[in-house]
Amino acid sequence: MKRDEWQKSKRRWWGYPEARSKLAEVCWRAMNEGTQFIRRDDGEELVMMTRKEFEALGGKVVKPSLVEALLYCPKVPGFKIERDRTDIVGFGSPLIFEEE
Repeated sequence: MKRDEWQKSKRRWWGYPEARSKLAEVCWRAMNEGTQFIRRDDGEELVMMTRKEFEALGGKVVKPSLVEALLYCPKVPGFKIERDRTDIVGFGSPLIFEEE
């Protein structure tokens, strides 16, 4: 929604403290009453549930390893990192990463 449309709309917008309070309430309900569904005015939906419910549905929380995270991070041309690895057994020279 563009700024002028937002200003003309008759919607009630929450300030930060009220929005934070509403989110805390939805979290509490998800933990105590079960899955909560949140719908925006444009029809998009969000589902909030506990991890236990998520895993029971077959979902799996996967945390990438450091190597995987670094492989998928944005690449910056000409960026060079040097790290002295001489203190690690089996490495005799610094490890150098260069963007090709």
